[in-house]
Amino acid sequence: MMHKDKTQDGRGATHPLGRHLTLKQRTFCHNYVVEYNGKDSAIKSGYKPKSAGRYANTLLRNPVVKEYIMSIQDKKEKKLERDAQDVVDGLWEIKDKAMDNEDLSNANRSSELLGKHYGLFVDKKEITAEVTSTAVIVTPEELEEGAPIPDEK
Repeated sequence: MMHKDKTQDGRGATHPLGRHLTLKQRTFCHNYVVEYNGKDSAIKSGYKPKSAGRYANTLLRNPVVKEYIMSIQDKKEKKLERDAQDVVDGLWEIKDKAMDNEDLSNANRSSELLGKHYGLFVDKKEITAEVTSTAVIVTPEELEEGAPIPDEK
C-alpha cells in the first residue's frame, strides 16, 4: 500500500471533484503527461527506483489519478490549440500589414505559411524503386534429399 505524503499544510491537495491527491501523486501525473513512461515518472516524482514500476502501475489504475491525468492532457491540448491559433492570427496580421505597406515579400511568405497551415499545398515527392522477388518452391521431400536452395541476390 502506498504511503500518504502531504502538502505543506498536512492535508494533501484536493482534486476539483473533492478527492484528494497527494503531492507525489500530482507530481507523478504531471511527469507522466510529459513522457508517458510510468516507471520514469514515478522515479522523478520521488518514488524509489526499486519499487517505481509497481507504484506507477498502481497509480495508473487509480480512477482519481486517471481523471487527473486526463484533465492535465485536456489543458495541454487547449493551450496548444490556443498557441496555434495565436500563430495563425499573427500570420494574418503580418500579411495584412505587409499588404498595406506594399511589402509583397512578407505578404507572400505569410500567405504561404497560412496556406500550409490550412493544408492548401501538398508536397509531392516521386519515389521510384525497382523491386525484384524470386520465389523458390521446394517440397519437403526435396529438402530431405538435400536439394540445393538458390542463393539470394
